[in-house]
Amino acid sequence: MTKQDELKNLETLLFEHTENENYYLTHSGSYSKRYEATYTERQFIDGKEVLMIDVGDLVHNPLHIRKDSRYTFMPFHTYRNINLNYIYSGKATYFIDNQEITLTAGDICFFDTQVVRAKMKPVHDDIIINIVMQHDYFKSLLTLDDKNLLTHFMSQTLYSNQSHNNYIIFRTGDSPQIRSLFEDLLLEQYKDRTYKMEASKHYFSLIFLELIYLSKQEDKSLIHFSDSSSNTIFNVVNYIEQHYQTTNLSELSQVFGYHEKYLSSLLKKSYGKSFKQIQIEKRLADVERYLNTSTLPISDIAERTGFTNLNQLYREFKNKHGLLPKAYRNQITGPGAGE
Repeated sequence: MTKQDELKNLETLLFEHTENENYYLTHSGSYSKRYEATYTERQFIDGKEVLMIDVGDLVHNPLHIRKDSRYTFMPFHTYRNINLNYIYSGKATYFIDNQEITLTAGDICFFDTQVVRAKMKPVHDDIIINIVMQHDYFKSLLTLDDKNLLTHFMSQTLYSNQSHNNYIIFRTGDSPQIRSLFEDLLLEQYKDRTYKMEASKHYFSLIFLELIYLSKQEDKSLIHFSDSSSNTIFNVVNYIEQHYQTTNLSELSQVFGYHEKYLSSLLKKSYGKSFKQIQIEKRLADVERYLNTSTLPISDIAERTGFTNLNQLYREFKNKHGLLPKAYRNQITGPGAGE
């Protein structure tokens, strides 16, 4: 069977009615069966009855992947584990903190464990893929690139905060890579073969790596944090990393509309680093890359990475590595390269 035939079969499987969906179609106005289940714990949070959904399958598997049922309203609920929704087709509308949040085809949303939301009734074209993850598995994804801005912010937003009511939206509708990887992940779910879960973990890791790649783009509309402070800081730090060679606090102030002193204070308080620290770290990372992969003279590397003063480069590099750039390069490539 060709890949195209497999994808056609996948479409058929995703859009055909499940037993639950047939029930909801013939019992208009009925709530999700999760709501009616007596085994689902309920708590009252801010005056609302909230379903506390616990996915038992996670005891044995790091991922639980399913298609959400259409034609039924899902009352206020939350999951005890990190939960991801991917909109394969159509849209999904949620009510969170008295706000209506709509995701459209291609969007991905990570929900923390205390995000209380209700979901409006999906119709025929609304195919919503629901993925729940073990905590340890999700933490392992964050180590795929622990120096990346996105993984830093996801770790801060989802694990370091005392409250766990944050969510992160990725607007990936224009990414054919994300679409293709989710198709591969879903194809795996409908196969009955050995190592199915290992393959699923592989595809999901690739999806996460692609999100890391997308986070390096300058388009601010791609990623949205529910916490407004995180949203601002993420965009500011992302701008610094994109323009690290030449940007300064004055430029940042003009781009984001904040006073220089306020921006400087916000970065230090929320990100734990000053503007200059972020800029120097990014410059040094690129200096290391050039030393590892090129024979460019160190003076050229300094110019390309924004160091207008060679002495500053030598000082900052030695502070980090304990040796000068030439000695660092000699350790890797041997004497003579790029002298």
